[in-house]
Amino acid sequence: MDGAREYTCNKLISLGLPLAIIIVSWFSFSEPVEQWRFLLLLVVTIGYTHYLIGGYYQLKSYTRKHRPQQYYIWFGLLTIIATGVWWWCWSTDRMVELAIFMIPYFVAHGFFNEQTFVARQLGTVLPPGIIGSITIWLAAVTTLSFLHPSAFFDKHYEYQFQTAVTAFQFSYPQAESIVWWVIGFGLLGLVVAAVIMGHVLYRRQYLQVSLPIAVIGLGLTGLYLYMGTFNYVYLLFFLLMYHFITWMIYSGVRFYERSPTQLGWYLAWHLLIIGAVVAMMASVVVSTVSDQVAFMAMNSYLFLLLTTIHITTSFINETWFQRAVGLR
Repeated sequence: MDGAREYTCNKLISLGLPLAIIIVSWFSFSEPVEQWRFLLLLVVTIGYTHYLIGGYYQLKSYTRKHRPQQYYIWFGLLTIIATGVWWWCWSTDRMVELAIFMIPYFVAHGFFNEQTFVARQLGTVLPPGIIGSITIWLAAVTTLSFLHPSAFFDKHYEYQFQTAVTAFQFSYPQAESIVWWVIGFGLLGLVVAAVIMGHVLYRRQYLQVSLPIAVIGLGLTGLYLYMGTFNYVYLLFFLLMYHFITWMIYSGVRFYERSPTQLGWYLAWHLLIIGAVVAMMASVVVSTVSDQVAFMAMNSYLFLLLTTIHITTSFINETWFQRAVGLR
């Protein structure tokens, strides 16, 4: 399969499958909260496979580097830094702030990854103005959607609250400042995204691509302002699943090209981790007294820790980071 065709098929599946799951689950659950929880647990389960398998193959790839020990050292340092930030947020009761910050952090991570896919499969790079505008817009809208009622599940994915105001007032003394930070960052992001895209259009750069994207973005922004906010769980599920599925397909094709046996092991690792996580989650659901190990599978703080480590250590794969720290 040529690079352009593979990239197109990957995007169609990665974009279409999460959307299809959201639509089917919307018809399958009678209560919105049940659907939101299902989507959260599903994306967390797939996320565990992405983080664990991705970390394993990332470490394994260092053996082929010119100076593998330097890569291992940086992986360890970045893991310590990411864990330290998470620990500080946990010990100072700032996990909500960390979760909000993780939105643009993850979207930026996706931006770098998308550039990697385009470079490897299409032999080019995405126009920085266009992809930058899209990235900032996604981060802004998803951050603003943190005020949607669907955002308020506790750390064990149990729904607790009905509105942003009651949720923040009930749980956090710094509630008002958090709300204003979310609104301020979100609106600033929308303005910055609009300015960047406006500059691209003014320079008449890639009009066949930039103009339709600008029109769609303007329409979605208008819809967002009309509705007040988008559903946080839907956006989170869509963004994360798009990222996970994109990498799953891309890596699967690479393994198949090398050897069907390698692809078999790659898929087996996914099934093993998914099976283990589902089994632990099921033990929590069906039992009134669950052991600590099983309960951790349904702890969003653990998922947030692994997300922080995954994104931070992924910078080692970026050319700009390797040049900055002397790995190149």
